[in-house]
Amino acid sequence: MKSPMLPKDHQAAVRRVLELGRSGDAATLPELIGMLSLPSNEVQRLAASAIGKLADFGADAEAAAGALASMALKVRHPQTQQYAIRALKKYGAAARAHLADLRDLARNPAQRNYVRAAAATAADAIEQACQDAAAGLKHRCQRCGSPASADEVARSTQAFWGLDTPQYKMSMFKKQTLYQQEGKRLISVYPDDLPRLGALLAAKLSMFGFTV
Repeated sequence: MKSPMLPKDHQAAVRRVLELGRSGDAATLPELIGMLSLPSNEVQRLAASAIGKLADFGADAEAAAGALASMALKVRHPQTQQYAIRALKKYGAAARAHLADLRDLARNPAQRNYVRAAAATAADAIEQACQDAAAGLKHRCQRCGSPASADEVARSTQAFWGLDTPQYKMSMFKKQTLYQQEGKRLISVYPDDLPRLGALLAAKLSMFGFTV
């Protein structure tokens, strides 16, 4: 869907929301919340995703959850809904007030299947987070869901989320090799590519015979 914003305003907003999303600065939350109201589905999705990332950096959980829940429940664009729901899930117990609405959304046959699935998954995760909070459990493994200590979470973050760590680079190399062995075509993008992602993907896809 085409944005009703002027092209230059839309491009400026996309650049700004990407910049905020990469910053990891909890103080950017109010600006990102404001960007949720811009008349562009792309900007709204990027802003929702960025707000979700701030859950790991100490953002105001109540404010973030309220803004994301409003987007998840009221916006008409289903993909934007899905992004907001996924981001809301990251705020765990802080989103407890929106559990019933998420359950209703998951049961609503008028919604897209992927929106309903996202709502059900988020509701389950938030409910689990509420139970963990009541039991004094602060961390779970993001892969298997088992209880985890703060040290284990820190080691996992360092090993798998750092693009500059040797562990991450080795994992990336192994995946690239596996794709090549299976005869699959792989397009790799990196954080520095985000400001020109559209043009970059178009150029790389054209190498494989696709016209964007």
